[in-house]
Amino acid sequence: MNAPVRRLKRPYRSVGPTFGRRASHSAQRSHRPPDPARRLLAMMLICAAAAVAFYAVPYLPTSLNRVVERLPYADTLVGWLPAKPTVSPPALRPSEGGVLAARAMPICGGGYRANCVVDGDTVWIDHEKIRLETIDAPEIHGRCNYETDLAAKATKRLQSLLSGRRMTIVRSGNDIYGRTLARVSTDRGEIGGILASEGLARLWTGHREPWC
Repeated sequence: MNAPVRRLKRPYRSVGPTFGRRASHSAQRSHRPPDPARRLLAMMLICAAAAVAFYAVPYLPTSLNRVVERLPYADTLVGWLPAKPTVSPPALRPSEGGVLAARAMPICGGGYRANCVVDGDTVWIDHEKIRLETIDAPEIHGRCNYETDLAAKATKRLQSLLSGRRMTIVRSGNDIYGRTLARVSTDRGEIGGILASEGLARLWTGHREPWC
């Protein structure tokens, strides 16, 4: 009697050719030409980034200085940022030792500035940006409503003290922002001292103090 014949299992299929086919497919995909639409989009993004950097970089140091200037330790931190080159003032200027004629002193807007008031301690006089060196006034964009409201009052009061008044300017140099440091006086007295006496500014002690 013949022995029973066992049915052999179907041999496993080799996986080698499968991997080979996958590899060949991936190789074919890697050699496909790039999508023109994606290439155009990438070029447009690069051009846009370059344009933004070209127009924004010149203003970056000024913006950083404005932000750092409001910090409690601004005198130390601002030394780490690029500052505008300061130019020593000449020994004598037209308004030095003399009296400037009276003129209108409106609050500065966003356009051309010749004679106007920026805030409670900064003004433009004859195209020169002057920082009152004896005081520190609150910031217009303050950290709280109290500082913002007080800054608006100081700005309007400084405008009223200078508008239509003959002025005398005594300069002492430039600050790190390129502004002229000076004392401005009228027939009413030294302007910084008047604002400090009325509680609209503080006498400058060498560093900023919070208003909030």
